[in-house]
Amino acid sequence: MPLVHIYDKFTDMRHIQISLLAIIFITFIGASPLSAQGVNVVLENFSATDCFDSHDSESNIAKIIAGNKDVLVLSCHIKITEEGNPFYKQTCADRRAGYLMKYYLGSYSTPTIVMNGQYNTKGTYPKIVTSAVSMARAEDKLAQIPLKIQDNVLSAELPDLPGHAPYELWFFAYDNQETMEIPLPDDEIDEFNNPFGLPPTKDVTFVNIVKEVHKLSSWDGRPESIAIPLNTVKADGYAIIAQELKYGSIHAVGHFKPN
Repeated sequence: MPLVHIYDKFTDMRHIQISLLAIIFITFIGASPLSAQGVNVVLENFSATDCFDSHDSESNIAKIIAGNKDVLVLSCHIKITEEGNPFYKQTCADRRAGYLMKYYLGSYSTPTIVMNGQYNTKGTYPKIVTSAVSMARAEDKLAQIPLKIQDNVLSAELPDLPGHAPYELWFFAYDNQETMEIPLPDDEIDEFNNPFGLPPTKDVTFVNIVKEVHKLSSWDGRPESIAIPLNTVKADGYAIIAQELKYGSIHAVGHFKPN
């Protein structure tokens, strides 16, 4: 039986060895039902509520989610203006910057979309994004990480995956969607459709919004169990990915939504 590592706090990445009795408890006691499915494309959507190109991209991202059950979308929000973004996470900004530096990406505009840690495209071109999903699916075969929740603890069984070790393990928690009323930019205001000068707005639905993202540790690619308490992390979905160091290619993924 492999060693189990517990991450008791995201700010404290110490590995804690636990006894066989505790392993049995975590494995068999109080398992909650969940729906799991295989994922072969991890689409990281670096979006922003204060970027108008992102607004147009979100509807296409929603279609990808609805029509591709093997695609995991993680919308990791950055911010463009000083007004900010209510979904903003510094770690998301750091991940995007890491990809930009890793692959010398020329465009710093949003939305930036990275698939499986290696394929980049701009989200404002729906046909290109959809084609990139098909390419990533055909080119890559991601190893699956079985996940389950027991007594409010997320546990994962890491597979035997030595080929590109060491890897970095990342944890994501996300909510399905949220609709916001967004002010239109000045160049979209039509005075004839707004004769009273009311602040023009539109409703934009943002999907699979990452609310927590943390790097857990490095992993040597050998079979191992990990456990993450979810006492302070309530979300619609959870994922763990294993990727090459310094924002390299993703090689394994686990994802589920509790029933």
